[in-house]
Order: sequence, then structure tokens, then C-alpha cells
Amino acid sequence: MAEEMLKSSPSKVIMTRVDVDSAAELDAAIDSHEPDVLVISAHGAEVDGVAGLRVGKDFYAGSRQRPWPPVVILSACRVAPRGAGGPNIADRILEQGAVAVLATHVEVDVRHNALLCLRLFLYMALAIEGAEPEEDLLSVWHRVQGSSPIADVMNGIGPLERWMQTVGSAGVPRFVQFMTEATRGRLRRNHAFDDTERFLIELAAETGDSAILRQWLSSPGYLPESAFYSMAGLPENVLLKSRPVLSLPPLPRPRAVASGSA
Repeated sequence: MAEEMLKSSPSKVIMTRVDVDSAAELDAAIDSHEPDVLVISAHGAEVDGVAGLRVGKDFYAGSRQRPWPPVVILSACRVAPRGAGGPNIADRILEQGAVAVLATHVEVDVRHNALLCLRLFLYMALAIEGAEPEEDLLSVWHRVQGSSPIADVMNGIGPLERWMQTVGSAGVPRFVQFMTEATRGRLRRNHAFDDTERFLIELAAETGDSAILRQWLSSPGYLPESAFYSMAGLPENVLLKSRPVLSLPPLPRPRAVASGSA
């Protein structure tokens, strides 16, 4: 989906997809294509306390010194565990020269991961195109974290997801009603999750379901998908478009001061 989307993007972003079956093939592909943004989609694995990737039959943990692209996105489970976690491939990639690395702390659902990564690619492409105000990777990541909250709510609460597929008072599935009404200025960028919950409660009140919906929101509740990821390194240094050079006013000319005795 991301490949097809970027083909039609006016930002002239080129996405090359390569399938590899070994660690050697992965290194060779990186060296051959020299991408600015590297996305590795694989299974996460842990060997002797080290978190890495399973590439074919090989365990790949970034232990061999090699140059890395500026941005590396590890689309794999538990490749950057924190807390009691040991060495991991995400930290090693940063140590070897990458500017920013996006990685997961825990096991993630591949469908949820795909939606998050697709939004990341979309907003990066729009930023490069100049269609959105974000100028660097950190700003884009913040945009992704606050976007599509309804997906995070539905993915985290099974009963609510099923309820959203049923027909509400408007005569259409509640999810359709949400997408057609809530997106018309009802969701503020910096308060998207609060506004999403508020609108869902309003929908539920129309059919007398507000009490059960409030219960679902509190227990089991949900977490945003991005809570399971970290954008490590210096993503603010990854510029997606040129910043204007500051035009400073000329410095005032120094005034001559005479000294002497009267």
C-alpha cells in the first residue's frame, strides 16, 4: 500500500522493495540501494539476551560494524525492549551512525503496525511535498502519534470495535457516521483522543449506550499504538524540507564616543 501511495505522490519519493533471505543479502541490499530511509519488515527475535531480527535462518542484531542510512524503521516485534531488556539492534544501529531509529518495545499486531507505518510514510511524503507544515522527522512522528485515534480506540477495545460496526440512529454503521461527522473539524490535533472519546459518547447517548461505552473506555481501556514504539536518536535533525534562511536586520553602527577633560 505504501509503495503504491508513494508512486502517485508528487513528492517524488522513490520506494524500492527488496526481499532477502539472509543477513548477507540484507547488508548487500542496503549497500546497493543506499536508501535515505531504510524500512526493515521482519520478525523480531532474541538470542542470548540480545534483541534482533530473524532474516531467513539468520539472527541479525547489527553486531557487525557497517554504515547505516540516516533513518531506520524496524517494523518488527520487540527489537528495542526497555527496563530489564538487554542489548538490542536498535541501539546498535544508532551507535553505528544512524540519526534516528523507530523501533518497538514489545510484541505488536502486524495490522496495527502496518497502519501506523503507513501514516508515517504518508506524512513524511506530504512534508517533503510541502503540503503539510512539518519540517523534520520528529514533528512528523508527533503528527502520527496524534492521528487516527479512532483506530487505536477500536483496536484496543474489542466490544467497542464490534459496536462501531453496528447501525446507529443515523441509519449507517457507527464507524461510517464517525468518519463522516467527527472529521469535520470535531477533532483538534492536540486533543484528538479526548475529542474522539467525547464524540463516541455522544453517539452512544443517541441509542442509550453511553453507560456501557464509558465503561469500555475505562476498562479494558486502550493505549495508542505509538505507545509501544520509540523514536530514538535525533529525529529533529532529519530535515524533510529546506528551512528558510533567517533574514536578520543589519546591526546598528557603533556610535563614536569622545573622551577628555573639560
